[in-house]
Amino acid sequence: MKKYICIAAMLGCAIAHAQQVQEGSIDEVNILGRKKIKQERAEFKRHGQSVETLSEEDLNRNNPAAIDQTLSTMPGLQVDKRTNFGGQRLVLRGYGNDQKFNNWGVKAYWNNMPLTNAEGVTVLDDVDFAYVTNVEVIKGPAATMYGGGVGGAVRFYTRPDFTKGVSVSENAMFGAFKTFQSRTQLNVADENYSVSAAYGHLETDGYRPNGGGLKNFFNVNGTVKLGKKTS
Repeated sequence: MKKYICIAAMLGCAIAHAQQVQEGSIDEVNILGRKKIKQERAEFKRHGQSVETLSEEDLNRNNPAAIDQTLSTMPGLQVDKRTNFGGQRLVLRGYGNDQKFNNWGVKAYWNNMPLTNAEGVTVLDDVDFAYVTNVEVIKGPAATMYGGGVGGAVRFYTRPDFTKGVSVSENAMFGAFKTFQSRTQLNVADENYSVSAAYGHLETDGYRPNGGGLKNFFNVNGTVKLGKKTS
């Protein structure tokens, strides 16, 4: 019995000595940041967000000025309005449904410029939706990149047209309740630049008392290419 006790004690001392030698052989530990951290974050953004997009063709299926008709086709997005073309309210994933017309919980942007003020209120009456050519709706955790809009973010874009030359377009529409809409646009473009100017007029008596509206828009948008990936 004493023999086995001595052998076990010798093995224990040998193991302890080996651990001490192994631990003492490490002089320092370097912790370095991985170069692919940006790629991992990009993967998180890609998997952590739900993005719905509307192209120019999708917007032109209805009257572009009545943006509620097109946005309401997106799942999870509800658009209400007070008048024919005013007082829009965005309800995204249920956020904002307990408010009247403050667009609470949803951030809105026009060409990356915030339409939502510091109090979280978004007024869309000053936006010429007929000038919009692309809409992106971001739902899910990735919407927090744009601030405190827990419901999501809605981004309106006016994409430049680089079709070479000078072009002029005129659109007009007449409708019920003495609705009249017109839009005149001038576009000058080359391979490296695009400048467009548009004037929009919209008026209606509305379908309810005190629901009339008169809007005049003037938009100028210019883009210059500084390189293949810079503008």
